[in-house]
Amino acid sequence: WRQPAEVTMEMNPGTVDLDRLCQYRELGIDRVSFGVQTLIEEELRIIGRMHTASEALQAIELAAQAGFKRISADLIYGLPTQTLQTFDYTLAAAVKSGVSHLSVYGLTVEEGTPLASKLEDGSLVLPSEEEGEGMYEHTLSYLESQGFSRYEISNFAHAGQESLHNLIYWRYLPYFG
Repeated sequence: WRQPAEVTMEMNPGTVDLDRLCQYRELGIDRVSFGVQTLIEEELRIIGRMHTASEALQAIELAAQAGFKRISADLIYGLPTQTLQTFDYTLAAAVKSGVSHLSVYGLTVEEGTPLASKLEDGSLVLPSEEEGEGMYEHTLSYLESQGFSRYEISNFAHAGQESLHNLIYWRYLPYFG
């Protein structure tokens, strides 16, 4: 076994409560990752997320109350209607929430999804490629200014808070999952 072991649980922010988080912590889960995606209500609605922005921020707060020191949030840039300003708000609010790790991904549209259908029929439009690149470049400079280091393409962490399982994947090492 590799030591220290890392046990990460991914969670939807809309399904979190303090009692359950405390139970997970007692079971040995030492890292939580929330699929926040965005902290703009309209963007959450468009991509069909079941949680609100306030629920996402509350989930992070509850995880800290439950004793988690390693808290991560997943964010997405390039969402329909998203602008650099709305994405900047999401980044800043996520940093302010106290997470120690952020995964920041560009949107990938999967065929056959409701989002793909809305993009195909023109009822939704994605930001331009240049706008998406601007969001990514902003991510790099802003998170660095906030004490986060990029340790792989889409992952940023405070020193010592890197995701061990992410590093294992990138180094092609064995893992249980």
